[in-house]
Amino acid sequence: MKDNTAMLNLDIPSFPLNGRQLIEASAGTGKTYTIAALYVRAVLEQGLMPEQILVVTFTVAATDELKGRIRLFLKNALSAIETGVFDDLGFLQEVWQQRDRSIEDSDYKKRLEHALILFDQAAIHTIHGFAKKILEQFSFETGQLFGTEFGDDDTEIIRIVAQDCWRKMVVIQPPEILAATTAIWSDPAALARWLTLKLHYDKDMWYPPFIRDWSEKELEQIIAEYNSDLIKIITKIKTEAQNTDHLGLLLDWYEKGYFKKNLYRNSGQAIAKTDFSEDDIRTNINELYDFINRFTNADSSVEIDFTFADCEILQSRMKKNFEKNENLDNFPLFKTFSELHKRINDLKLYIAVAIQVKILGFCRERIQWQKQQSNLLSFDDLLSELQNALQNGKNSNHLKQLIRNKYPVAMIDEFQDTDPQQYSIFSGIYQKQSQTTALILIGDPKQSIYRFRGADIFAYLNAANEADNRFTLKINRRSSPDMVEAINTFFSFPNPFVYQDISYIENGSVADNAAGIKLNGNINREAITINYAIKPDNEGIPAKDRAYNGFINDIVDLITDGKNGKADINGKPVVAGDIAILVSNRFQAEDIRATLAASGISCAYVGNDSVFDTEEAIMLELMLLAINNIENPDLLKSLLCSYLFPYELPDLKEIVTNDIAWNNILMQFVNYRDIWHHKGFIAMFYKLIHEQGIACRLLNMSSGERRLTNFLQLAELLQKAASALEGTNELIKWMQNTRNKGHTGKDEIQLRLESEENLVKIVTIHKSKGLEYPFVFIPYLQEIKIFEGKELRGDLTTPVINYNKEHGGRVLDFPLQNRKQKDAIANRAYEEALAECMRLLYVAVTRAKYCCNIYLAWNSGRDINIKDSVMLWLAREYGKAIDFINPPKIDDEVILSWINIFEQSNVISCKEIGFYEEQRSLQMQDQKKKTAIKTFSGKIKRDFRLSSYSSISGTVLHKAAQHKAALDITAVDYDQNTITNTANSDIETPIIAHPINNEIPAGITTGNLFHKILEKISFSDTEEKITTEVEKQITAYGFDKQWQQQINAIILSTIEKKLDNSIQLNQLQDNRLLKELEFHLPFAKTNEQEFNGLFNCYEKYNRSGREFGFGTIRGYLKGYIDLLFCHNDIWYLIDYKSNRLENYNNDFMQKSITEHDYDLQYLLYTVAANRYLKNRIPGYNYKDNFGGIYYLFLRGINKQNNNGIWFDKPDKEFISSLDGFFNAYQ
Repeated sequence: MKDNTAMLNLDIPSFPLNGRQLIEASAGTGKTYTIAALYVRAVLEQGLMPEQILVVTFTVAATDELKGRIRLFLKNALSAIETGVFDDLGFLQEVWQQRDRSIEDSDYKKRLEHALILFDQAAIHTIHGFAKKILEQFSFETGQLFGTEFGDDDTEIIRIVAQDCWRKMVVIQPPEILAATTAIWSDPAALARWLTLKLHYDKDMWYPPFIRDWSEKELEQIIAEYNSDLIKIITKIKTEAQNTDHLGLLLDWYEKGYFKKNLYRNSGQAIAKTDFSEDDIRTNINELYDFINRFTNADSSVEIDFTFADCEILQSRMKKNFEKNENLDNFPLFKTFSELHKRINDLKLYIAVAIQVKILGFCRERIQWQKQQSNLLSFDDLLSELQNALQNGKNSNHLKQLIRNKYPVAMIDEFQDTDPQQYSIFSGIYQKQSQTTALILIGDPKQSIYRFRGADIFAYLNAANEADNRFTLKINRRSSPDMVEAINTFFSFPNPFVYQDISYIENGSVADNAAGIKLNGNINREAITINYAIKPDNEGIPAKDRAYNGFINDIVDLITDGKNGKADINGKPVVAGDIAILVSNRFQAEDIRATLAASGISCAYVGNDSVFDTEEAIMLELMLLAINNIENPDLLKSLLCSYLFPYELPDLKEIVTNDIAWNNILMQFVNYRDIWHHKGFIAMFYKLIHEQGIACRLLNMSSGERRLTNFLQLAELLQKAASALEGTNELIKWMQNTRNKGHTGKDEIQLRLESEENLVKIVTIHKSKGLEYPFVFIPYLQEIKIFEGKELRGDLTTPVINYNKEHGGRVLDFPLQNRKQKDAIANRAYEEALAECMRLLYVAVTRAKYCCNIYLAWNSGRDINIKDSVMLWLAREYGKAIDFINPPKIDDEVILSWINIFEQSNVISCKEIGFYEEQRSLQMQDQKKKTAIKTFSGKIKRDFRLSSYSSISGTVLHKAAQHKAALDITAVDYDQNTITNTANSDIETPIIAHPINNEIPAGITTGNLFHKILEKISFSDTEEKITTEVEKQITAYGFDKQWQQQINAIILSTIEKKLDNSIQLNQLQDNRLLKELEFHLPFAKTNEQEFNGLFNCYEKYNRSGREFGFGTIRGYLKGYIDLLFCHNDIWYLIDYKSNRLENYNNDFMQKSITEHDYDLQYLLYTVAANRYLKNRIPGYNYKDNFGGIYYLFLRGINKQNNNGIWFDKPDKEFISSLDGFFNAYQ
């Protein structure tokens, strides 16, 4: 660093509010407090208002937190100045004492008062929110087109471009390039997901010319050269095969004992241990010869996709002492095959990298073109457009001045997560050593852990170099004094964060955080405890298993001690909610959660994972498909076989073969579809999970709370999407696209905490940043890895991305074309990755307020993962550079030397887990505290119901079949939506009267369609408008276009038909119509005898032989009236029927009405309509103002006669008597 950027201790009252300043705020040192305090100073001293002080952070949640904290500071500052009591605002007392006395005190107060009044205009934004505001406000200066649309999602454009690229750049390639390309992306969808990730943080990368400028022709030439080399190597292999008795040589080595006798084979179900025999050697060598013989024609092109399993397996089975006793040159195939393998991998790699760069460039250009055509800017475009306007725009200097005038002071929070583009924006606007403006950069390079999102630690270091001053906060105000001292000790070795430019400055602490922690159980009292296990114990149990069980038992013991009064913080018992377990990924989290659940400890997982990546998202998509495509029984069967439903395969097989049972299930899901169509997704979802008991079933499963939380979160997201989409098919498509496009990082789709209870929290290290927990457990220290794979070892053929000082940014280094520097390239990349791992470790350890337990396990020098973890840096020989490609051996002595460093510490202890302990559980600890289950002795009345016409009429069938049953709301109710009264009404009979209309498919969906059309159209619409609506609904309901003309004709016939001498639907005014009128009538407590008695008193409605059998009920009667309309001050009720009848004259219609209890329906609906009208229309009476009920059998209506039209007006006395049952329930 430059001398002028030496660290200064930050003093809030004297901090310069001008120039370019950088604040490095270590974990827990009060970063947010400092930002709020400087904000108050800017208001108080400079008279700036909230809209003039720019505060930028990187998430919406962080902006909300900052707004709350700053508003509170302003309020407290005003109160402190008025009362003279400064309390927690100690800085303000000094600021107030040093104020400019030429300004009246009342003016200072007015500044704070006005800032509070205007705070809703505060310029506290995310980086993208700031860019959007500038582009919108200064559209002329930034060159924005009028009407530019700002969007946060360009997924659809990326999908279209990926498909276009696949057609134009992938499928047309020669076989070699095509094979290499499809090995990277299996299809256009995979390419689209890759583009979504790459387009953001690869945009500023520098590519070597040989990749950047390659052409297909040049690549084909390189492939030809490689093929020539391959043919030469294969010819050499052939010669060696002819000149050497490889089989005899191998058998001789076998006899000498050079082969490992144990062979692990995959048996399909598991890995089985077997003997390695002479037959295995013969098989392998014969397969090798077969391979050689396939390439005897040197003039043919050579395929790239070779397999070398046989040769490599043979070589891997050699014992270590083989090469000491034998000359490997006697078996040349080993060496030559390795040469062939390496050469082919080189070619594959070259093609893979080149095609990725070329496709990325092509897609970036096409995506930008598509956005320009749509006049759309996505999040990343906002920054690019602003950067371009500031650097290359005609009005760039004027724009910079406008922004400085608008925001004289700018504070950039979490600046360690910046990238070169973001820094170039702010550094371009705010000048160094300015006396009139201030750019304050706040961050902690030790916590820069988002490299995978494009964060660039080197951009931060460059900013630190260019700052006028560098300040640091030295007091940790979050952790206990012992914890602060332990962290200081833990990171006290030289260059703890790899780079000298990122130093560790010891923090002080505050006495107020000193807690009285009582831990007299099995947990150590020290702030940091390193629990370690070395090599298998005497019983052969691996170190990792011992460490893992020790970690689980420590948590069980801590919670148990809290329950027993042996563990508390300042007298408050330790509970599960005080504990956080920090992991690297959700796979570790799932493993730990399952283990803790088995130990009786409930957990909640907190991570950045998307809820659309869960198993519940797959199940919910299947549920939507099954309900929306009810005619496809396979989908429904697949759904019923899932864990959401209680059916085992034999049960489901029995149900499917039983027509009645299967039809009952089918009708339930038909009802769900109807509700979805008419009431929306969320109504259907909650009805389904309630009726099918899904919530209870999930909660009884392992991780049940997690599963149910996922379902409910997905349901909310689907409902939100449904409000902006048209139809069920569109919602399903949205669900599928959202699942396929991968994790977008939006807060709303991240997995929610499944419970607010006191649960142990399992948190990814990335997600834990910024949080604190009383007790932290880090169970996998050795799993904080540098790389997941072997990218930088072996042949060093993998391209690497790292920072290059020469180019001032990220560079794609390619060792194949830069062999002289390949070791330096790989070392540089390895060093960057290791540095980030050390920063991850720092973030993890500093989350603890009181205690941090770390667990480390290795199996003596044989654990190769140790050298790829942070242990390579922690246990290194200080002062000596590390060759990352050939790292020093990390054995027991090296690691124990590192552990012994802390022997003299009072705040760090080291504990060896020398033997294996069985996992304990809370049940074991609590088995003496059994609590008797309380017995409920009260009585709950079960007769309150939400009933409907169809649920009442359904009891007629039950009684006739001698199955008298109480009414059940969970039964299929065909009257719970606008059209379900037609659910059972499609009668399969010989077609006589109207063969054309009766050809239209029967079923509930057809009834839904007719009702939806009649609901949506205006009866007075033109034929053209009605035809358009018919076409729209036919598409939405999945009908074939062949039925459009006939359906259209039925609708037109219905609204044009005169129902009597004067009533014609298309002549009615819209304001005299009520469509789909929902009602709830209170049902007085009554029984079936009273109800049947009323009907049997009237000959017209006598139900002898088909009485109701619902027992005793009370509650509400629910229903929907298709149409209630007024004509000449008389009201009429209409119900639409789509039944297929043998004939549509009055006799056949009456027969249908009797068979389906439609008489009960229209009588109940008449009571509802009569009561509704009586309550709303002055002077209304049934006799003079109610005209009656029309049942319109739509298929039968025609111009020639009155077929299809059925009418009745119930007796006034009967309606009055029936109305008496619907008083307020008792």
